[in-house]
Amino acid sequence: MRLVLLLLALCAWAAAVPALIARQQELSPVTDEQAARYISSAVVSGAVSCGSRAVTAFDCGPACDKLSDAGAEILYSDGDGERDPWIYLMHVHSENALVVAHSPTNFSSFLSVLIDANFFLTAIDAVLLDDMGVNSSAGISVHSGFLRSVNKTYEELKKRLIAAMDRLGDKISVVRFEGHSMGAASAAIEAVALSSIVKDRGYDLRLTTFGSPRVGNEQFAGLLEKTIPLDKRARVTNQNDKVPHLPGWPYKHYAGEVYIPKQDENDIPKPAAHCIGREDDRCTDKFNIFQRSKEAHVGPYFDQTLSRSVCTNADAYPPE
Repeated sequence: MRLVLLLLALCAWAAAVPALIARQQELSPVTDEQAARYISSAVVSGAVSCGSRAVTAFDCGPACDKLSDAGAEILYSDGDGERDPWIYLMHVHSENALVVAHSPTNFSSFLSVLIDANFFLTAIDAVLLDDMGVNSSAGISVHSGFLRSVNKTYEELKKRLIAAMDRLGDKISVVRFEGHSMGAASAAIEAVALSSIVKDRGYDLRLTTFGSPRVGNEQFAGLLEKTIPLDKRARVTNQNDKVPHLPGWPYKHYAGEVYIPKQDENDIPKPAAHCIGREDDRCTDKFNIFQRSKEAHVGPYFDQTLSRSVCTNADAYPPE
């Protein structure tokens, strides 16, 4: 019995060590240069939150206006906003960027909500594993609903992305994967799977997500961290948003959280900060289950609200 208690104590100590080390490191504030990058990504995620062909027509409201002003050109889009979330491949001319962006959950659609509800861990299939450079023995599993969404358009996206990179050449310097909520999860899976074809062509790769749920198991988190350097990824969380706490065990977040805290009592914004480790209890992880909020999920993320509620004409362009 004493041996069992000793082993349990050792396990608890080993689990606490990473958190203790993280606590010894100060949170680093987001610089103006980093904030500018995150704002650009938030504008994209805000537009695709409208999730319809209104985005391809740049007729979805302020976010689409900002995209148009940045010289964005939609190269490919697919989805219906219900069973299949929207995906967009765009060339943002003023930023020399090729952007893959995914729409979030459409809460007005039962079929879209069902994707979130299908939260069983599922082993990644052979095609994605091969592109990720690992095999089934790696034990990589992700959210079943998110994986299905990725698989629906993956091969077509891959083909279009390769063609766009080959055609644009030195007109782009970076390929960005972005999204909010469910779209953030899809972006993370695709960024890992497509990283080799991006890097082999000499381009920078960045992953920037907003309000992301946990995407997969510890093995997936580890692979993402190995594939995408810490300074090339940002998992932005807002205040006490409840979504980053979902799903629970055995899901694990990847490191790279950028935390936007609540304003102070005088409504003065506090600076966003880079958190330490996978889940830092000085960031969104500090809120218990009774303190978490669904309202914080839509932002603001660097002054951008990511919600269909701020879109115009989102329903005026039905799927073709």
